[in-house]
Amino acid sequence: MVNMPGKKRAGPDWPLLPIIVFATAAVLVFLYANFPFHPNSQPPNGGTAIVRIGGYSYNVLLALNEQEWKTGLMNYTFSCSEPGLCNNGMLFVFPYNGSQCFWMKDTTEPLYQVWISGNVVTSFYKATPESTNSVCSYGDKVLELYSKLPLNLSIGENVSLGKVTQP
Repeated sequence: MVNMPGKKRAGPDWPLLPIIVFATAAVLVFLYANFPFHPNSQPPNGGTAIVRIGGYSYNVLLALNEQEWKTGLMNYTFSCSEPGLCNNGMLFVFPYNGSQCFWMKDTTEPLYQVWISGNVVTSFYKATPESTNSVCSYGDKVLELYSKLPLNLSIGENVSLGKVTQP
């Protein structure tokens, strides 16, 4: 725009672009630093265990406290679908038997959810990724397994917990 004598230019005399860029960057840094779980990061690690169920053994991560229960497998990407060769899911261990409710918000991978009381399967469900619908059942443990794994399961089936490794 050409500055004409006697005509005032509309808008401020200083450029806004650097201020907008700086403010946007500051907001993004704040959100990144305060967002509790970044995409494609690993879930909290309360250790690992081997779970034997339905004739298969699965390596699973353990969720042993409230923060790990809340985060679970959100934004987790499975690296393989072979039982026992990599982390195949997560075992949530609660301090009591009761109604345990789960949803799939921010969980992009399809999962089986298996409720366990003591060492017996009480219920199971194939959960839909990204669903915010809660599914509840009874148990003191809930096993989430990558649904592309083989699973041969029935209610009343025994579950055994093998080698447990703490972080």
